[in-house]
Amino acid sequence: MKITGKSKRNISKEFIRSWVYATSVVLAYHNYPIDLETLRVEIKDLRKKVNKVDPDAGVGGLAWTGQNRIAISCWMRQENLASTIIHELIHIGCVDFGEGTNEKCTSTLTAKLKKEIQPIAEILTDGTYKRAAFFAHTKIAYRNKSGKDFYDRSQWEKVGVSDKYKTKRKKEVA
Repeated sequence: MKITGKSKRNISKEFIRSWVYATSVVLAYHNYPIDLETLRVEIKDLRKKVNKVDPDAGVGGLAWTGQNRIAISCWMRQENLASTIIHELIHIGCVDFGEGTNEKCTSTLTAKLKKEIQPIAEILTDGTYKRAAFFAHTKIAYRNKSGKDFYDRSQWEKVGVSDKYKTKRKKEVA
C-alpha cells in the first residue's frame, strides 16, 4: 500500500493505514479481497469535486476500482474519514452493486460494518510502534549465533483464545 498526501486535520498515516487494513481484513474474510500490495491511497483536497449522487453533499472520497486506488479528503475529521475509508474500500472490494444501487448499498454496508471494523483498527493503531519494536528487536536480538535452532516456549502462553462457533464432533463408532 502506498499512502500519499497529508491530512489538514492532523490525522496520522498510521490511523489511515489501520482503517485500510482493518477494512481489508473484514472484506477479505467475507470473500471480497483487496490487493493491499498495489493499493494507492491519496490524501487530497476534494472540495472542488462534484458529488454525482447528491451535488449538495460534497465529496469525501473517490474510488477507481480498475486502478486499485482511492482518494480521501484531506479536510475530514477522524470519524468521517474512517467512514469514507470503509466506503471507498467497499467500492474497491465489492466493485459494483448494480445500476442505481451502488451508493445506497455501499453506504448501508459501511454503516453496518463500521462498528465491527473500529475495534480492529483501534488495536492496529494503538500498537503500531510496539509491534514495530518487536520486529526490530527480533531481527537484532535473536540471531542464533550458535547455529542451533530452537523453539521459544513462550509462544504457548495462554491468552484466552476461544471459538464462538464450536463444532460438535460425532463420536466415532468402534
